[in-house]
Order: sequence, then C-alpha cells, then structure tokens
Amino acid sequence: MRVYFPALSLVKRELLSTLRGVRAFLLLVLFVCAGVLYAWLNWPESDGSFWMASMLSRFMMQTFIILLFGACTLFVPAFSASAIVVERERATYDLLRMTLIRPSGILFAKMLNAVGLFLLILVGLAPVLSVAFFLIGVDPVQMGQALAIIVATTIACAAAGVLSSAMFNRTLFAMGASYVLVIMLMIGPLILVYLASAIAPFFVSVRAVFGSVEYLATVVSPVVTMITLVGTSIGTKGLSGTQILLSLCYQAVFALSCLGVALYFIRRPQRPMKVEDSKPIDNRSILAQRKLTWPFYIIDPLRRKKPIEDGRNAMLVREMRWGLLNRGTTLIRVFYCSFVVYFFSGAVASIDARSFDTMGRWMLIQIVLTIIIAPALMANVFTKEYELRNVDMLRMTLLRPREMILGKLFAGYMSVVPLVAAAVLSCLPLIALGARNWTMLGVGYATLLICVSVSLSLTLTASIFTRRTAAALVLGYSLSVVVFIGLWYVAAALGASDDFAYMLSPVGSYVRSANLSLFGGYAGRGQGVRLEYWFYAMGMWASVAATLIAASIILFTRFRMTDR
Repeated sequence: MRVYFPALSLVKRELLSTLRGVRAFLLLVLFVCAGVLYAWLNWPESDGSFWMASMLSRFMMQTFIILLFGACTLFVPAFSASAIVVERERATYDLLRMTLIRPSGILFAKMLNAVGLFLLILVGLAPVLSVAFFLIGVDPVQMGQALAIIVATTIACAAAGVLSSAMFNRTLFAMGASYVLVIMLMIGPLILVYLASAIAPFFVSVRAVFGSVEYLATVVSPVVTMITLVGTSIGTKGLSGTQILLSLCYQAVFALSCLGVALYFIRRPQRPMKVEDSKPIDNRSILAQRKLTWPFYIIDPLRRKKPIEDGRNAMLVREMRWGLLNRGTTLIRVFYCSFVVYFFSGAVASIDARSFDTMGRWMLIQIVLTIIIAPALMANVFTKEYELRNVDMLRMTLLRPREMILGKLFAGYMSVVPLVAAAVLSCLPLIALGARNWTMLGVGYATLLICVSVSLSLTLTASIFTRRTAAALVLGYSLSVVVFIGLWYVAAALGASDDFAYMLSPVGSYVRSANLSLFGGYAGRGQGVRLEYWFYAMGMWASVAATLIAASIILFTRFRMTDR
C-alpha cells in the first residue's frame, strides 16, 4: 500500500504520531470526563414522572449534540488551517513536493490528519452518548441524523481550513481565512436567502415566500439545520429526510469545492518568498515629500527607527515596531468590522435607549464578541518564535524571562485596543439618543477590560505551553470556555447559590450584578447595579489574571528557557 499509495507515509508521520502522543490522550480524557460529568449531573431522578424524565433526557441529548457541533466548528478549522502552511514555515514544503506523493495524496493526507483527532474524540464520546438510549424521550433516528450532520460539518470545516492553509504562507492568516470560510458556510447563503425574501414579496405572496425561506434555511445553513433538528419534539413534524439529505449535499458540495481550489493551489508552483530589500531613508527632503502621500503621513516604514532607549522593554519595542505595525492594516480592518457590528447592535438597542436592561444586554454583546476575538490576536505570541526558529536567539539575549512575558503581554493588549476603541465609540449614538445609564456604561466597560485581561492571560499561558499556533488557539479557547462558562455551569448544576455560581465567571458576575434578564421576563431587582457584588467579583478576577501572568513567568523560566 505504501508503494501504490505513498500518502499513507504522510498519514503515519502526522496522524498516528499525534494520536499516540500524550496530548491527544489527555484531550480525549478531558472530553470524556466532561461528558460523563455532565451526564451524571443531569441524569433523571428515579422518583420523577415519565414526562419530566423525558424532558431531562431530551435536554441532555440536545446539549451533547449542540456542544459537539460547536466544538467541530471551533476546533477543526484551527487544526486544518495549519496543515500545509506549517510545511512552508518549516521550509519542508519543497521536500514534500519532491517525494512520490501526488498533490491529491498530500491533500487527502492533510484532510485525514485534520479530521482524525476530532473523529477520535467523537468515537470516545460514543459510550456517553449511548446511555441516552436507556432513557425515554430520545429518538434514535434523530440521533443518527444529528451525528451525520456533525460528521459532514467536520469534513466541510476541515476542507475550509485546508483551502486557507494552501492559499496563505502564515499560520495566523490561514486561521483567520478558515474561520471566515466557516462563517460563509454557516450563514452566508442564509443571508442571501433572507435578502432575496425582502424583494420577493413584490412578486409573490408573503406566505409562500416565508415558507420557502424557512425551507431553504434548513438546507443552506448547518446551524439552522442542527437547531431545528434537535429542537423538534418527538411526535411532531420536524425535518424531513429530503431536507436532511439536501443539507448533507450542500456541505458535500462546499467541501468538494474547497478541496478542488486547494488542489489547484497545491499544484501551482510555489512563488519565492518576498524579500524586503528597501533600505531606510535618512534624507529629510525625501521623507518630507513622502509625508504628502498616503499613508506615509501617518507612519513611514522606511524611516530609520531610533535605537531602543535605555530602560525600555526591548521585547515590547520589537513587538510594537515589527509585529503590530506589520499587522497594522489587519488591525484597522478589525476595528472597522467590529465597529460596524457594535454600531448596528447599538442601533437596535437605541429603540429603547433609556431601558436599563436593554443597555445591559447591549454591553453583554460587546463583552462576548471581544473575548471571542481576543485569543486569535494573542495565540501566536510565543508559538511564532518556535515556528520561525527564533527561540535560541531569544535565549542568547540579555532579556530576562519576566521582560519577555510582559513585553509579549503588553503587545497583546495593544492588539486588542482596536476592539475596545470600537466598543467605546459605538456607544456615542446611544448617548445622543438619550441613554443616561452612566453606571451601567462604566460597569460594562470595566468588565470588558477585566474579561480581556483574563482572556489574554489564558491565551498567553496556552501559547507558552504549546509549539504550534493551532494548538495554542485551541487550548486558549478551551481554557476560555472553562473559565467563562464551565465553572459557572458546574457550580449551578451542583446546587450552589446564584451569587456564588455567577461569581465563578467574569461574564456571569456582570450578568448577576446588573440583574439582566437574558431570555425575556423581569430583570429581577429593579433598575440598578449591585456595585458591592460587582467590585468583589471583578477584584477576584483581576487577581486571577495577575496570578496567571506571574505563574506564566515562573513556568516559562523553568521549562522554556532551558533545553529539556
């Protein structure tokens, strides 16, 4: 088989070595233990009614399916996005092309490597999922359809990541493009369908239009398909077999299209890396002339930079001059996109701008979106040093580990500044329309800064303990899920008091202190913020972030500054 199908050698080099490693074993144990703990906490009581047991068992299975679906859309693109681009960064791509493996074999092996780890986790969780068949209220057919959609979504997300990996030469750019493609897979056609439905009522009846929109939404959006499928009660008319089949065909067409384009990029001869041969300009007259043109009147990369002053953190200066400035256009785009999202959400909130609960929920949207984007801007702060093989040079410098960690951390804070600036500027329309909840605004933006600090410290720790950007991103998001959601949920499931359970999450502390009603209903305690509770919670999480940074410095000094 290795002679007639040499791509198996690549599978053995990557997939089997990954599955045999300690990291894959620990990841599998973590997921299985989390699944067993969730099933144990939500197992129906023996003395309850059959209706209650049926509802609990269905809720347990729905949560399992939604979590697996969310995990495949969050983690698989990160792993697959580094499949081919890492060969270019390690300068082994040309050696791989010189082997007997054809481009189609390389593509197949990389796809199998990207999907293999998640499918292993899915197989490991199969016994936990199977316990639901001993309960009432779970339809085996719906269970099989949901698993089929999860597998199809996993393959489609892996294909999107492999395409991004074949197009770009940097891991971070490939990851960003892979998540953009996944978003297009999930809601891209759905947005087009709803835009078409806004014009269609001029030509056909409204009832027929909305019927077609609902039908197409379950076909061209895997998110809508999954939510509609698991949210359907037994005995009611849910998704038909034709809709499930069309949804699977849509994802198959998307995956094949991505793989076809990726095969084109793999077969295309690789372009030589661009070498910056421009020299710094010292002539004042030339610099004065360049200042009259865009964008050099803002910043001129050819202007000779001043030497690093004494007492400055050299790592921070390095990250600011050659890291953030090289990503300046990317950060500007992040600012524009986040400002547009925040502005439109604020426009919706401006309908009831004076409402305390409306302002709180709008601030919550900003907090959640920021902590979702922040790890992606911080994940490669140390892994890029391993990928570019700069670690030995860093060890030979006079920089202390503390200076390296703090320099990288402050550079991460600077990369998140566009997100925070967009959030702050987007509140101006609300203030102009009569929103005067100054306490809510202050508490919300202070919570935003605390959440950013916790998220960046978690991602910094993940970047220190990994050597690949994809692994650091996945580990950072996993730690964020545990800190922002997991502890909160476990404490609530164990019967802890609401004040204690919500305090175990920075976001939960904000929700509890502001007494928000997230899913309708009365807000709880009136139109005020519990400042004392909020101060205690935010002080605790600020201490947690500082502790994580101090622990990162200690562990980096012990494990990363010496060869082991």
